[in-house]
Amino acid sequence: MKKMKNVLKYTVMVLFVAIAASCSGEDGVDGMDGAQGPAGPAGPQGPAGLDGTNGTDGQDGQDGQDGQDGQDGNANVQNLTFDISTASGTIYTEVVPELTEEVLQNDLIYAFVQAGTLYYPIPNTVNPDGTIFRVRTFMQVGSFQMRFNLASDESAYNLPVGTFQELRIVIVEASGRSPYEMEQNLLNAGVDITDYTALQQHFNLK
Repeated sequence: MKKMKNVLKYTVMVLFVAIAASCSGEDGVDGMDGAQGPAGPAGPQGPAGLDGTNGTDGQDGQDGQDGQDGQDGNANVQNLTFDISTASGTIYTEVVPELTEEVLQNDLIYAFVQAGTLYYPIPNTVNPDGTIFRVRTFMQVGSFQMRFNLASDESAYNLPVGTFQELRIVIVEASGRSPYEMEQNLLNAGVDITDYTALQQHFNLK
C-alpha cells in the first residue's frame, strides 16, 4: 500500500512538470506605441547674461576740404544814385545820409561820376570835355564832397554846369570781414572794381 502511494506521488509530479513545460512558449509580438502625450508647460525663463564690455572708439577721420566761397549777393549792397547835373564850381558837396560812422569805418565804398555814356571811378583824373582835371573825394558822416583841380598845375578848376550827370555810390557791407578782405575777394573773383558796370553785374544791381 505504501509503495502504491509513492508511485502515485511520482506520477503527479511528472505530469505537473510536463504541463509546465508545455505552457512556456516564445514571447508574443510587441504592441503599437501609444499616441504622444501633450507637451508639458514651458519652464521659467533663465536669468539674463551679463553685458559684454564696450569696444574702444575708432579714430576720428580727417576733416574734409573747405568749399569755395560763394558769390556775394546784393542783400548787403547799397547802390545810391544822385542827380548832379547842376553841379559847378571848384567844390561840390552831396548830402548822403547812408554814410554813417559805421559805414565809413567798416564797409567798402566805391564812387563814380557819369559824363555822357561813361562812368569814371573817383578819385581819378578825368577828361570828359577836353580839359584834364582831377576829382578828389572827401567823405564824412552824412556827406560826400568832390574838389576839382587842373591836372597841369593843381590849381582849382571851375567845373562847368552839366559836365557830370550822376553821382553813383556803391556801399558793400563788410559782414564781419575787413574792407581789405572784401576787396581782395572781389579782385580774386575777377571783378574790375574801377568799372561800375562790372560791380553792377557782380552784385546784380538795378
